[in-house]
Amino acid sequence: MAETALMAANKYRLRHLAKRGNRGAITTLWLLDRTDKLLSLVLIANTLINAMATALVTAIAILFFGHEESVITIATAVVAFLLIVFAEIAPKIIGKLQEGAFIKAFRDKGRFSSLMEEIPVHVVMNSKAGLIGAAEEAKRMLVALSAGSEGASRFSEFNGLLPGRSVFSSKRTL
Repeated sequence: MAETALMAANKYRLRHLAKRGNRGAITTLWLLDRTDKLLSLVLIANTLINAMATALVTAIAILFFGHEESVITIATAVVAFLLIVFAEIAPKIIGKLQEGAFIKAFRDKGRFSSLMEEIPVHVVMNSKAGLIGAAEEAKRMLVALSAGSEGASRFSEFNGLLPGRSVFSSKRTL
């Protein structure tokens, strides 16, 4: 997304802002003078991160679900889908979502327009939203587990999800 925004930036406005001392504009112009190196770096880093994400998710899937070919295929497909949607497509359409054309098209559904207007539409802009949600859920689970057996029983449905593994083991490992 960053490289797309840089290439689409208004260079006249950037030069004007740079003359007035805007450090962001100065940095952006410096980067635009080196687009070949910038794009190479972005593409290499993007490829490495995508490969590492796929490898990590596949390793976790193998750890929990075994070495079957279907597990590896599904894990790879899920990561590919998530990367395409959330790392490639979504950042490129954020501008359209923010300018109002999307919400107008979403809500303009003829006789169902009044119903569509009641449906909230949100775009999460915080790139760490998933981590924040996972941390909150982990905190909630730890509080319940520390409450004793009645707290742990709330999460008993998680036990047995993975063959031969218990999510909430009484053994502590370091």
